[in-house]
Amino acid sequence: MAFGIPVLGTDARGTKEIVEHNVTGLLHPVGHPGTTVLSKNLQYLLKNPSERQRMGLEGREKVKKMYLKRHMYKMFWQGLGETFGRVTIEAMTFGIPVLGTDAGGTKEIVEHNVTGLLHPVGHPGTTVLSKNLQYLLKNPSERQRMGLEGREKVKKMYLKRHMYKMFWQVLYDTMK
Repeated sequence: MAFGIPVLGTDARGTKEIVEHNVTGLLHPVGHPGTTVLSKNLQYLLKNPSERQRMGLEGREKVKKMYLKRHMYKMFWQGLGETFGRVTIEAMTFGIPVLGTDAGGTKEIVEHNVTGLLHPVGHPGTTVLSKNLQYLLKNPSERQRMGLEGREKVKKMYLKRHMYKMFWQVLYDTMK
């Protein structure tokens, strides 16, 4: 939603709480009965670019409001980190410092003490996470600095034009 793309998702708990049907995306039932509805929803969005754009813009505004209410962003997934880092980049786009695991895509995106604070994966990281959280709560100027640094990093590295360039380079290199 943050990138202006309508969501096609299940009407299950979680997705249903975030995605507003016909406002920020289209929902379908879970399981086999939902595949027909999903197919119809996809066809509808493909045939109606103005609706696709409207839902995408509504979704981006909803995510923007959600992030702007926060002073920091904590990834609650304590496994191996976020694989692709999309949510991390979303938070940084809105100037929110990231508290994330030192693994996966998060480790590649977040610069420790620059755009956020990293902690080890799993139980060993809980003490460090607690200290990082307390530090940011007690230091609003650091929260603001890291948030601004994160926003600048997104502008320099993660806009569509940057991603297209990197994608093109990968394709070019593999076709040699």
